[in-house]
Amino acid sequence: MFKLSISASSIYSGIKSTKYFAGSSFHDNLFSFMFLVRCSYTIYTKKISLNEEYDTTFNSAIGSLKAGDFSKAHKQFDTALKLYLANKGELDENVAYLYVQKGVAAFKNKQIQEAEKCFSEAERSIKSLTDVDPNLISYLYTNMETLFSSGKDIDRAIYYAKQALDMQNKVPNNDKENFVNINLRIAELLHAKARNYQDSLPYYQACETEIANGTKVDPSNLCSIYEGLGHSYFEKGDYQKALEYYTKVEESGKASPKNMGLVYLNMGVCSLEIMNFEKAKTELDKALSLCTKHFGENSDQVASVYSILGTLEFSRKRYQYIIFADVQWLQRHDNTITSQLILNIPLNL
Repeated sequence: MFKLSISASSIYSGIKSTKYFAGSSFHDNLFSFMFLVRCSYTIYTKKISLNEEYDTTFNSAIGSLKAGDFSKAHKQFDTALKLYLANKGELDENVAYLYVQKGVAAFKNKQIQEAEKCFSEAERSIKSLTDVDPNLISYLYTNMETLFSSGKDIDRAIYYAKQALDMQNKVPNNDKENFVNINLRIAELLHAKARNYQDSLPYYQACETEIANGTKVDPSNLCSIYEGLGHSYFEKGDYQKALEYYTKVEESGKASPKNMGLVYLNMGVCSLEIMNFEKAKTELDKALSLCTKHFGENSDQVASVYSILGTLEFSRKRYQYIIFADVQWLQRHDNTITSQLILNIPLNL
């Protein structure tokens, strides 16, 4: 049987220079605002009992940290640390833990240098010990990752995130949600560094595997995972698979309207690539509405939507012309297969 061989690429070569602009550059700009707050790690708590004065101070510090009174928590952890060292007089795992919590309180109180100093002391303590709880080490490294991410030191952030993941893998019956969060964090950091999703994809896939195994994940993080998978397959040129994940982002309802405008833009490009013109038009109209509202009428995002809408119209007309020309040719040369060809023409023109 005669097959009509028309690829999306041959119909609209102009989209090739546009799709990565829509898929990567816009997402990069948005990502720079969001990647510090995408996922939150579980607060690791460790019960340390020493004496009445210490116990009261320590419990108050934990309470202040959970209540969001970070300045007070920092002072209380500092006092608890001094009391513990005065009684024990040596470094141990509990000292490392107290340094970490003091650093967490300092970081949340925007005392960045103090936080780095506390985390460094905790790391030094841990490296001098043996048989340290991997949960504690993972907790330290996730917080160090967050610290260096905030300073845009991506290489060090990636290093500590991977160290945290390594420790998490050593925890018996580990916290699977935290495991997912760390993988998500690494995926986003790798993208922030390389501005592509090639290195990020295995970490997004690790998240998806855990979710498929029943791990419950924060809905916002789940949305981020699907978005990352969509962008990854978009970049690989697997537009059908990208559409599947973008649809999950849409269904989650957790993407911000601003970000959803960019997702619809990519969905429109995907549908255009697989020659589903009506679906592409619907998605691009949604992208235009959201991008105009949240980026402005004169923004690059809106200009890109109009560019792709123009490519869509050109592609649709050219596709119709090619179909018409082929049918005319076949009618002149081989009437027996004309009806078969017509039956295979997509109806979504």
